[in-house]
Amino acid sequence: MNNIKYCSLECRNADPAWTEQLLWMVQKQQDGAPTSIEVLGYEMLDRIGEPYTPQKLLFSKFCVDACLDELPLVIQFDGDYWHGHPERFPEPDERQQRRIHLDRSQDAYLRKCGYTILRIWECDIHGDMPRVRRRVRRAIARAKVRAAALQSLAA
Repeated sequence: MNNIKYCSLECRNADPAWTEQLLWMVQKQQDGAPTSIEVLGYEMLDRIGEPYTPQKLLFSKFCVDACLDELPLVIQFDGDYWHGHPERFPEPDERQQRRIHLDRSQDAYLRKCGYTILRIWECDIHGDMPRVRRRVRRAIARAKVRAAALQSLAA
């Protein structure tokens, strides 16, 4: 990103140059090849059979690893180092601290927009894929119940 210092987040977000650069960075991320854990995560989602979109841009702000097409559920496949797994990196470095803060901020925004966020660690994908599949299936089931409840309230 540019090195401009803004007086507030509102000021930064109002800057068209900042927005353009952010969208460029998100597009660059979408155009890249998926990471090894994303590939494993997408293979798992394919086997589960629930329709999803990989590398989906939400609200012109965030590129998420997987967004279920018919449910307000986002699945993120987080690398242990890059996202600062708390057990493997109990004292995160500065880059990890920034990423942890960004992840929390993104999750809070998406939750306010009605999404459920499921973050899956790299070590879990490599270490216990059956457990990961169960977590994903439970999250999908809960999202379906929640979506049905919201539809009945709207009717």
